[in-house]
Amino acid sequence: MAQFGAATTGREVVAAFPERVKDKTFLITGPSPNGIGSATAYALATGSPRTLILLARSKAKYQPVIDNIHDINPLVNVKFVETDLASMASVRKAAEAILADKAITTIDGVFNNAGVITNDLIRTTDGFESKFAINHLSHFLLTNMLMPRLLTSSSLRVVNISSFGHKYCEPTF
Repeated sequence: MAQFGAATTGREVVAAFPERVKDKTFLITGPSPNGIGSATAYALATGSPRTLILLARSKAKYQPVIDNIHDINPLVNVKFVETDLASMASVRKAAEAILADKAITTIDGVFNNAGVITNDLIRTTDGFESKFAINHLSHFLLTNMLMPRLLTSSSLRVVNISSFGHKYCEPTF
């Protein structure tokens, strides 16, 4: 059995379990350049997944991430779905687009990675406090709406990435 610790990289994990990545489909929210989401995508790309579905607000901002994925492995199918996690309507629209895509028959892994940290009380258009909406509610809604594709996987994993941000930014409901 592989031994992992705090210094283990995503690429090392993929190298240890290549069968869990090869020809699989993964979804990642918030794949910011130089962030955990893009590092996750790059590590997965080394294992030859079938498809990486990236959800973020602006394709232009994330195009370098897509380009880097293709530099790592030009055979990876990358789908970008524009999504604003501060808007439940946008999350619903993204989930519906993914479900309508005939090429996406299953999703084997979800990395709910996107998040924000702020001390300011900001309300979303839905009336929710922004940190709660973006960091929690949107991922809950997205994951639940995608259940028809998630439950078709024989090896499904949903990973909710968190931080110590709650120690520094008290919720202001």
